Amino acid sequence: MILYYLLITFDIIQISYIKRMIEPRCKNKKKVRRSKLILLELNHNNELCVILFRNKRWNNFVTLGGRVDKLDINFESALIREVKEESFNLIDISDIINIPNRIKYIDFQDNNNNEIVRVYFLLINNELFDDKIYKTNKDILKNTDKYVPKAWKELDDYDKFPIKNILNSYDYRNNEYSKCYTINDEQKSVYIPIIDYINEASRLNIIDDLLKTYSIVKDYVLTNDVSDTFLNGTSTIKIKN
Repeated sequence: MILYYLLITFDIIQISYIKRMIEPRCKNKKKVRRSKLILLELNHNNELCVILFRNKRWNNFVTLGGRVDKLDINFESALIREVKEESFNLIDISDIINIPNRIKYIDFQDNNNNEIVRVYFLLINNELFDDKIYKTNKDILKNTDKYVPKAWKELDDYDKFPIKNILNSYDYRNNEYSKCYTINDEQKSVYIPIIDYINEASRLNIIDDLLKTYSIVKDYVLTNDVSDTFLNGTSTIKIKN
């Protein structure tokens, strides 16, 4: 009988030990919670710029993208959705998101939020991002009498920053944003994590690889929305490989 209880006690201790070994790993396992898109553009002077968008609530410039929702199938679908929402339906990357020689990504460890952010980098020419279409779409969503979801209202403007200014902006930073100069030499606030993403991509030669292989996106199809929704009348640049 004593031997029986000893064996039972040993089994309980063994199971408890195994459970303790497994649980911390499951608890501490980090998942990708957000996906982002860094739009890199070569301008007329062959200067590399980053296109960023203003968050009107915080008056900081951020990149496109956001949290991966429960309804999103994967990181790609989350990013496709976010990019369309935050660019006023201007940009559709659904045809290019899985083309590795055109778009690259890094998984960035965000220690502040204890999460992993998947950050994509896309190199476009200076004609693809159309300012006129962007502003027209913006006006349509602003003046429509139909209900516009909140997700389509978070960003309200954009600007272009030479990448060299982004990489050298640490002297002007605080805990949340850094002062960076635009292509027009205007000083504006850029959200700190974006600077970290770009510095990490530079360290890993991701940006250089895009430039060296000349993986610049030029082709696109322009479509017009004719649905009976708040997007009626907006135009979309669907980027092609």
